Amino acid sequence: VTVVSDLSLDVDRLPKNLFLGSLPTLNSHLSQDGKPITDKAFLSVLDVAVEVKQTESGKRWRKSLSKPNWVPDDGVYSASLSMMKETAPFEVFINVDGKTFQRSAKQLITVREAFELNVAEDKNASEPTYLLTVTSRMPTLDAAKTKVDAKIIMPDKKTLAKSLKAVDANTWQ
Repeated sequence: VTVVSDLSLDVDRLPKNLFLGSLPTLNSHLSQDGKPITDKAFLSVLDVAVEVKQTESGKRWRKSLSKPNWVPDDGVYSASLSMMKETAPFEVFINVDGKTFQRSAKQLITVREAFELNVAEDKNASEPTYLLTVTSRMPTLDAAKTKVDAKIIMPDKKTLAKSLKAVDANTWQ
């Protein structure tokens, strides 16, 4: 018999906004009095699962983190959230069922495009002229080390390559 009191589910906070192509990993553990539980006998009876729901479509994915005859040495259950492959809002649930107790946590995450593209026509120009603006949505992007190029396909199917010039820390035109 194992008696555990003051039991809480601690889940690492994921960013509220993720960008396409990033594969977040969700880490969680149960703790008692603020310390992770690593007792293998206790952890072996747990059913730990992560469930991801795409809010708009209602699509759901479930991944069990508990495996028969295996428990994590450090008590941390991890899950790669590889199902978040499209731009959309998601709800991420982590559920722990210990037969005599349950704990759960929920996080809301939005997957976005890393860059925003905008094409505007210059109506005052004598010939068709367009301005392409590329804006980064990633606050961690090192703009000084970033080069943005555009490949333009002309009406005659020829291609033209242009380097965009930095307008500010996260915008190129």
